[in-house]
Amino acid sequence: MSRYLWVAITIILTLVCYWPALHGTFIFDDNGYRLDHPLNTAADLYRVWFTTNGLEYWPIFYTLLWFERHIWDTVTWPYHVITLTFHLANCFVLFRILSLLKTPWPWLLALIFAIHPINVEAVAWMIQVKTTLSGFFFFLAILFFIKFLLDETKPNKNYYAALSVFFLALLTKVTVVILPLVLLLIILWRNQKISKDDFKLLAPFFLLSLVFGILGVWYQNNRAMGPEFVIYSGFMERFARIGWIVWFSLIKAVVPINLSFVYPLWKINLQNFFSYTPTLFLFFTIWLLRRFRKNLGTLFYGFSYYLITLIPFSGIFDITYMKYSLFADHYLYLSLPGLFLVLGAVTDKKIAVFLLVPIFCFLTWQLTPLYENEEAIWGSVIRHDSNIWVAHSNIAAELDRQGRFEEAFEHHKEVVRINPDNGISHYDLGINYQERKEWDKALYHYSMALKLHTHEVATYTNLGTLYNQVGQWDLAIENFKKALEIQPDFANAQMGLQQSLKNKK
Repeated sequence: MSRYLWVAITIILTLVCYWPALHGTFIFDDNGYRLDHPLNTAADLYRVWFTTNGLEYWPIFYTLLWFERHIWDTVTWPYHVITLTFHLANCFVLFRILSLLKTPWPWLLALIFAIHPINVEAVAWMIQVKTTLSGFFFFLAILFFIKFLLDETKPNKNYYAALSVFFLALLTKVTVVILPLVLLLIILWRNQKISKDDFKLLAPFFLLSLVFGILGVWYQNNRAMGPEFVIYSGFMERFARIGWIVWFSLIKAVVPINLSFVYPLWKINLQNFFSYTPTLFLFFTIWLLRRFRKNLGTLFYGFSYYLITLIPFSGIFDITYMKYSLFADHYLYLSLPGLFLVLGAVTDKKIAVFLLVPIFCFLTWQLTPLYENEEAIWGSVIRHDSNIWVAHSNIAAELDRQGRFEEAFEHHKEVVRINPDNGISHYDLGINYQERKEWDKALYHYSMALKLHTHEVATYTNLGTLYNQVGQWDLAIENFKKALEIQPDFANAQMGLQQSLKNKK
């Protein structure tokens, strides 16, 4: 196929699939990262590059957000265009990589990457520009390194280009730390062995990975993870969930149906032997692939690449998102090309062209409208599984914002049913029951909010108001004083205290 025709088809099909998402508003933590984050509202970029004020040290990502915030503010379509542009650029870089590796029909595999439904979350969700941008640097580093291996001239500028671009990738999103392992795999593919000289060659890459890996763990533990985050401690639990995540992700990548913005948080029973069988089977599979590497060829390298790029999300390390789910679709953005190596080796070209491409286009086109607004995306999660508390919590907040308080009330009740430790919903339910004059229920939920250290100043103030309403002036005064101990200049508590003292007289 003509290169220009392939480029045109890829761009057209990708635009058609993602067109509904271009009109999408901010969802989930888009607001926190793009609009409200102090790094983005600062007058300059000093805090982005030279302080630890961010949730992560990803200065290139935050620099992009800073410029977007100052140029477009709340106009959302340019954010989507930039993310989609990086995604298309990744497709073209991936095409060059697959071509250099002599993979069958590289243009078709790159096209499938462009329209694969599992990538919708990374492309349609604005904040995931960190994934598409870091992916661009990641794939570009692989491309330069392959060119370096194919060029016998030493020293080679492609080596230093690969190292430089890898550094940029690490400054964008730390999960690309696994690149040196990918480069080792490429060396093994080309030479059928790995020598000490190869490790020396990659020493600068491993050093960068080590430094940024340690930095990333520090940020996760000291900045990104809030006090409500539940740590999944213990070797056995980490061991068990590796297999669950890998096999579940593989199923979703191969059969991308029933995809969800948030998946249920699995409860792994450590007392049950069968909880460990997915991981044990995974290690057995790895052993088989290693044992028959020379016979399996592309299957070994494709699956190995897939596993390597999934390491940061495999459950070995705790990350913030795990308080919602152990898996997310955007985790697979860098991993999919490994499966494409296998696809190119075992699938007939006609099946891919006439079956996979139309199906994936349709599935992606169906998914992208879900990213238009909060109500659409969280409603889809609830339809997928009604017991996901974060979906009820976020749709309740959106309904509250729209003034649809009765509908929001029902979702707040669902949140505390599913997750009794959610302080924000306890606080909101306290307000709702107070407005309904159901004093006992309001008191219960306010007390739970205080127990969970949620909105303490506002909660004490609301309790003071409630006790004023039922004529218990001493308790009202006590709660207003507690609010003012925390925040002495809180006007509502000051006025409430004055009114309580007046009423008591």
